[in-house]
Amino acid sequence: MPWQALVDEADHEIFRRNGFRILRLPSTATTREICRAAQLRAFEAANASRKRWPLDLTADNQAIDRACHRLEDPFLRLVDEVFWFWPQNLDGEMKDKATELILEGEIRKAFLLWTEWEKPRKGQVGPRTLAAVHNLGVLYLCMACEWELKLLAGELQQVSGLVKDELGELWQEAFLRWVRLIEEKALAAALKNYLLTRLTQLGERQLRPETETVTQLCQTLPLAIVLITANVAAHLARRAHWESVSKLRSLLDDSGFDKAVVQQALHSVLRKEQTLIHELCATYEERASKSPSEGVKCARLVVNECGKILRLLERLLGANDPLLSQCSDEVCLALKCQVAYGNSYEDWETSLRVLREIRPLAKGAQTRQKIELNIKTVEQNWRSGECWASPGYRELPPPTFTEVERARELYRQGKGGQAAEILINLFARVDWTRVKDLPTNHPARVIARCLAAALRAKASTRLREVLEASSRPPSLLEAIKRNPSMAALAMALHEAGIGDRCAICGLSVDSEGTVFLLDDLKLPLCKRHTKELGQELASRKRIVTEAVQAAYADLCLARQVCPENKLVREAIDQVEELASELEITLDRRLKQRVQPATQVTNTSVGS
Repeated sequence: MPWQALVDEADHEIFRRNGFRILRLPSTATTREICRAAQLRAFEAANASRKRWPLDLTADNQAIDRACHRLEDPFLRLVDEVFWFWPQNLDGEMKDKATELILEGEIRKAFLLWTEWEKPRKGQVGPRTLAAVHNLGVLYLCMACEWELKLLAGELQQVSGLVKDELGELWQEAFLRWVRLIEEKALAAALKNYLLTRLTQLGERQLRPETETVTQLCQTLPLAIVLITANVAAHLARRAHWESVSKLRSLLDDSGFDKAVVQQALHSVLRKEQTLIHELCATYEERASKSPSEGVKCARLVVNECGKILRLLERLLGANDPLLSQCSDEVCLALKCQVAYGNSYEDWETSLRVLREIRPLAKGAQTRQKIELNIKTVEQNWRSGECWASPGYRELPPPTFTEVERARELYRQGKGGQAAEILINLFARVDWTRVKDLPTNHPARVIARCLAAALRAKASTRLREVLEASSRPPSLLEAIKRNPSMAALAMALHEAGIGDRCAICGLSVDSEGTVFLLDDLKLPLCKRHTKELGQELASRKRIVTEAVQAAYADLCLARQVCPENKLVREAIDQVEELASELEITLDRRLKQRVQPATQVTNTSVGS
């Protein structure tokens, strides 16, 4: 179980918050020493009389107060101790030379001492070796963080790549010491003993039991070091310093820390980006659902804004990371915005472009499959040529747009005939023979596409209704159903050869009567009912013929105003096949000539 106080504090500014660093104190400072140092720092800040040192921070009264509060908190004080310089002994009988040099600003001299002390004498790891390895790890890590942040803020000058090269060395040296401190058994044992001693000296009840606290802290140290580094990398990435990010990410991979710990740290640092992606997607999806007309705009905003975040995640995590895949797939679900738009306006061309923009972002197999299915469906719709809200639709003049929108609503309700009437009125003074030669986004060309869709819907609806009505049994069947006993008697007499009687009225069937077939049953009909049956069937054929001819005329007109509509061409072929089966004569010349527009006084869309 990680020590949460350390996890919470492990970011790129952990050293800038360190109370010992701000107050220029050793990590073993007592409460009295902390109060005295705070007063001294406040006086120096007010009089600007203090000489700066390499690890010094500009501290005002608020920063000094925060430093004091941190060192009063047992958890935060322990974090600050772990990431500050330790003395080589804890008995307090002799001063620590290296610590004094650090506090005096003589970092170079302290560094030389620690470099000399970090090598175990006769293979024995004593307090001096532990302090040297730990302090070098702190120094290198602190300097690396400071240089990165100052270089980013423009406070550090780079000379021919020298700073970046030295930064790489600082990170490498820091990782080397911390890995040694954690992985080498002798150093790890010495580290635990040191921390147990410090907890005993501090005597804080909140840190008890001391053994459990030390165990959790030591187990959390690898994650904490990587978290600090990952936070620096993320801070650089958010400001698009990709070269530095790439370098630091490579150093982290070669640091010696477990790959799982590196991934865990990076995922933790990038939760902010994951949350932001989720919020952006939710916001734009809600906006598109409330206003489908903005669906394409919302989808593109999701792709553009989240795309930048996804590129950041990919730089830090790698192309195959599960968190990146999860975030990418969530962004791809922005196709919901496009779906809302496409289903409302049938603007398949625009929908297809948006889907193709989204497709490269998909990582998961299910998401890719879903996008490909949507693309296939939209491509089929687009290739059909039937596209209501095509390019130029939104730019129609306001009065015309209002009428076309009214027609579109009727079209969506299945009232293609009424929609077609509105659109034909808009075409009152347009030469239809020249519509196909106009630019794609010309108002007349835009409305022509809408009219073709409305005419096809009108023809399809009328044909479907008429054919369904004609497929129902004649009304005589209903009469027979109402008098089943008479029908049974007539059928029995007919089969017995005794004499035919009408299955409806029971009268004798003369030579002008007929036999009606119902489900392979022969039912006799009298002259009157035979005539009624003939009239009903003739009326049905006439209605079907008129409907087929009218549908054919509408479809030919639709084909002429919008030749690219494949659904119209397919419908024409189907009607011609149906007419051939029913032996209905069609005027084939309709395919070649244009019918005159209804002369209705209205604003010309071509003007």
